[in-house]
Amino acid sequence: MKALRPAPDPYPIREKLAVARKELSSTLIERDEEVDLVLTALLANEHVLLVGPPGCGKSLLLDSVLSWTGGAKFAILLTKFSVPEELVGPVSLAGLKEDKYVRVTAGKLPEADFAFIDECFKGSSAILNVMLKILNERTFDAGDGIVRKVPLKLLGVTQ
Repeated sequence: MKALRPAPDPYPIREKLAVARKELSSTLIERDEEVDLVLTALLANEHVLLVGPPGCGKSLLLDSVLSWTGGAKFAILLTKFSVPEELVGPVSLAGLKEDKYVRVTAGKLPEADFAFIDECFKGSSAILNVMLKILNERTFDAGDGIVRKVPLKLLGVTQ
C-alpha cells in the first residue's frame, strides 16, 4: 500500500497572499476591501490610489504592504514645499562640471520596486508632471536623453 502524498501547490504565491491578507485584515479593522484592493494591485503590477479622511488607515495599509514586500522601496510625504529633487534625485554636480545635466537617482523613485507617496496632491505641478511619465509609461529620463525603464511594480498613493 502506497502513502498518498498531496500534490504540491502549483501556485505558491496564493499561500503567501492569504497569509498577508489575514495579517493585514486582523490589523486593520473593517478595511477588508482596501486590503483586497492593494493586494490585487500588487498582483496585477498596477498602481493604487487611496482616498479618504485622515486617520482611516490608508498610510498604515500601504506602509504594511511595502514592509511585507521585498525589493527596493521608496516612501515620501509630499507638502506644498516639496521639490522634484526629493522624488527623483538631485542634479549631479560632477555632471554639471562636464556640461551635462544628469540626475543622481540612487535611492529615489526611478530605482524603486515599490513606492508609497503620501498626500500626493499636495505636491506642486512640477512633481505631478515628473510622476506622470513614471506612473503611466514606467520610464524616466535622468537628463542624458536616454529613457530608462523604471522597475516600479506598485506605487501606492494617498490623498
